[in-house]
Formats: sequence, C-alpha cells, structure tokens
Amino acid sequence: MIENYTSKDNINQWSLVDGQPRCIADAIPATDPSAATALHRNGVVRSLYDEANTLARAISVREPTNGEPETIIVDGDDTPQPNPAFALAPREIDGEPNPAWTPWDEAQATVSAATDTAQAVLRARAGEPAEGDAELIAGALIVVSSDLLDKMKAAKKAAVIQLAANAFAAGYTVDGTDMGGQVLQVRDNEDRTNWLTSQAAYSAAVASGNGASLGAAFRTIGNETFNLSFAEGLQVLLGMAAWGAAIMARSWVLKDQIAAAQSVDALDAIDVTAGWP
Repeated sequence: MIENYTSKDNINQWSLVDGQPRCIADAIPATDPSAATALHRNGVVRSLYDEANTLARAISVREPTNGEPETIIVDGDDTPQPNPAFALAPREIDGEPNPAWTPWDEAQATVSAATDTAQAVLRARAGEPAEGDAELIAGALIVVSSDLLDKMKAAKKAAVIQLAANAFAAGYTVDGTDMGGQVLQVRDNEDRTNWLTSQAAYSAAVASGNGASLGAAFRTIGNETFNLSFAEGLQVLLGMAAWGAAIMARSWVLKDQIAAAQSVDALDAIDVTAGWP
C-alpha cells in the first residue's frame, strides 16, 4: 500500500494522518537531495503502520470459551441474559496447558509490549486521540538512526559535489572586455591547468610593461576566437579564478553544514541548490 515510487520513478512521500497512511507528496525526483530522507521516512511510516496493525489484531483476539454463547434469550424477554452454561475454556487439560489459550496469550504479550506510539496511532485511527498523541506520532516520524543519518548526509554531500561539477561544466561567462557574455570552457583539470598557465603568462607580460600588447588568445565554447591585450586577458582570467573560488567556497560551506547537521530536519533545512555563483 505504501509505495515508494510513482509510475514515473519519482518518490512518494508518506505520512500518517488520523492513524492511516497518506501520500503527502508524489513528485520528488529520485536524484533530489531530499529523496533519501523521503525514502527513510516512508520506511518509518510503514514500520509504525505495521506495528499499529499488529497491535489492533492482538486486541481483537478473544479468550477461548467452552463453545456456549455468552448470552441467551429467555422466554418472554427479548433482553439478552447471561448464559449460566457459558465458561472460558480450561487452562489445562489432563494437566497439560490447553493450546486453545495460545493465541490469547500471544496476543496479550503483543499488547503488553506495544509502544506508546503504536497505541497513539490506534487512538488516532479510532478518532479518540489522547493529549500528546499528535506530538508522539510526529516525533516518531523524524526519528532516525545515526547510521541512516550518515547515509543521508553522504547522499546530500554527493549532490553538492555534483552541483559544483555542473557549475564548472557550464563554463565561465566573461564579464567585461570585448568578450563580455562569452563562455569559456572549464570542464576538467586540463582546462583549468591551461587557464592557470595562461594567467601566469599574461601576468608576466603585464608586469614587464606589455599589458597593452595583443597576444592573449581565447577560444570560447562556441568555437569563437578572441585576441585581447595581455591586460584584458589577465582581467578575464582573474575573474575566472574568482568565480572558481566562489564555487569551491560554496561547496565547502554546504559540506560543513551537512557534516554539522544533527537531525533529519536540520539536514532537510540545508538548501544545496542555493547560493552558487
């Protein structure tokens, strides 16, 4: 009944409403950083729902009887009267435990061991919640083991790494000079090494008094070639360096926030998609 995935492979997010499971979101992409949290909470909902159902079945088990009806109708009176022939089944037969009592005993053990949360779910289901039940159930839905929290952190950290990679892969958009608005490729370490080498060369040219001379060559993602002065070229590459540093700084901040999160709610509150340059 509680399905994790939609027909389009998005994630369903389930909760408990009035003691019954209800899908509260059905379009969380499987690649979304919150997907791991949604799947974990679905597991908690499923476990709590199953626990409440087990308790409900245990409560419904009745003591075994001798087979006689508990009440009878006496002639001339339509009101049911206690049946004097009715009795519970004997606890023992020929000195041995009566197996008819086994289901009852097992059910009573289940009832005795039931958690406060499972009992709260059943009261909510019956429309008779006690004070504090809503908070008890809500708290159960956000409980997470440290192992699972670590896995969620790892998934969110991986999303940060991917977002940083995507930012670099999109390239650096030049601001100013005749190349304003053009995009330079910064896809991998080879690209970055080449730009750093060019930056060092252009910086040396400027330092030697040749900043106004042409010679700073650039090839854009659109395969257009630009020949700027060394000073202009250095300006472009310094801008690129600042842009790259901002990407890395945002990545480090998010990773630190993820590492410091002590709960699912704290982890969910970290928006890994915001703040990128």
